[in-house]
Amino acid sequence: GIDITILAVNLIEKRIRDHFPNANFIVKGIPKDVPSAQKLASTRKGKFLFEQWFVTILGGQPYKSSGGGDTGIDGFMYFRDVENKLHTIVIQVKGGNYTPNDVRAMRTVVENRDAAMGILLALKPPTKGMLAEAASAGRFQMPRQPLLNYPKIQIFTVEDYFNGKRPEAPDVSNTLKKAKRILRERETQPELF
Repeated sequence: GIDITILAVNLIEKRIRDHFPNANFIVKGIPKDVPSAQKLASTRKGKFLFEQWFVTILGGQPYKSSGGGDTGIDGFMYFRDVENKLHTIVIQVKGGNYTPNDVRAMRTVVENRDAAMGILLALKPPTKGMLAEAASAGRFQMPRQPLLNYPKIQIFTVEDYFNGKRPEAPDVSNTLKKAKRILRERETQPELF
């Protein structure tokens, strides 16, 4: 397949992996390491693509505001607790410099949205002050599961992602709708190579 938008490429890649787990393929044109992510975020047009890439690569749904700015929200993730209640994780992306004030603002957005958690996705590593500000928000406790709690606000970097880490969060794998797989009798799917 060929496409030039990061959202479409990520969706196609997810569908191939979901439906053909043994498929071998190469995706070109999206960040494969920290320097290529920095390069993407360094241009005016690229900063929005960086934002979309980082939100979707972690399984989030990008947020499109209806004019007037994004109000501190670049995406969402969703999860359900043992009582089947739906919870929201608010995502914000910082492709440049950010400060402890940005972490405080993220906390305000999470509180105003009555979200369970917030994840600040960042290109650059946080300072001790930023980490302290995030930690001061406390933790989200899963209902009726005393051993499951997660940072209410956390900072997750591009470097974390490329080092194989993932944000501390409940299972958000159903954030994006799965495409239905249709199986027909007598139909075989050729192997991808």
